[in-house]
This record gives sequence, C-alpha cells and structure tokens, in this order.
Amino acid sequence: MIGAGRWTTTLADKVGVVAADGTGPVSWLPASITGVSSARFSGDGKWIAYGATAGSEQSVFITPAPGDSEPGRRIQVSTQGGALPVWGQADREVCYSRADGMIVSVPLSPTMQPGAETPLFRVVLRPTYASLDMSADGKAFVVNTLASEGAAPIVVVSSWKRELTKR
Repeated sequence: MIGAGRWTTTLADKVGVVAADGTGPVSWLPASITGVSSARFSGDGKWIAYGATAGSEQSVFITPAPGDSEPGRRIQVSTQGGALPVWGQADREVCYSRADGMIVSVPLSPTMQPGAETPLFRVVLRPTYASLDMSADGKAFVVNTLASEGAAPIVVVSSWKRELTKR
C-alpha cells in the first residue's frame, strides 16, 4: 500500500507528502489552496481528501497523491460546504461534516467523480477539537461531540463490584 509509509502534512496552506521515516523531501501538491485541514490518504494511498477554503466556505476536495499521472487535478466533493473528510470502504465514498452539523456520505465513481450527498446523522462537533472517523467496515463513526446544555456528564466507574461490597 503506497500510503502506509507516508504522511500528509500542511504548511502555509499547502498539502504535502513526506516519507514516514523522515527521509527525502516533502512532495507538495501543486494546487493553490487556502485554509487546508484534515488531509487523509485513501486506503490505497493513491488519493488525498482534505478540507480547504473555497470562496467563503470550507469545502471537501480530493486530489491524486504525488506521483500520479494527473498532478494538480482537484475534484470538489462537497456541494454545501464541508470539513473533516474520511474515506469509506474501498475508497468509493467520502464522508464529512457540513457546517450545519450534518454528517454526509458522497459516493465516488470509478473515475472518482462525486455523486449526490446522502445525509447520515446530525451532531454538534466541539469547536477547535472537532474530530470524525469511520470504522474500516463503514458501520460506525467516532465523533468528538459537544455535550448539550445541562446534560449530565458521563461517569465511568471501574471496580464497581468491589465498591458495592464495601457498602
């Protein structure tokens, strides 16, 4: 897998790829983009999904990883803005969060052309600490949510049986 030994990095609103062992130069993607965030390799390492500012809003794009035959090609996946992209099964889907809190899925054709958004669920992500990821089988998500006003905190008690016998 190509992506297994490389990492994406961002600097001065550029997306680059660097070897995981730190050898060699950074391969910067040629597209001129701003406000770059959350760059991720596809499972096969051939594509990179990322959020970037397009006009006045954050949007989700995919682009071939460095070394592809189409350098500079950039495909906009989101139609209503988006951020925090994650790849779905077999790299034929990208899921992301829209500004309205809706997590959506967009299918990708074999030529990587995006289809229509399918709303999945709504969540309030934590500002500054937002995170979104999907399980390898595509059946579960992990999100860093903001607790509702007045909601009780979740408390995890370990060794509860021992505490119960003390009482």
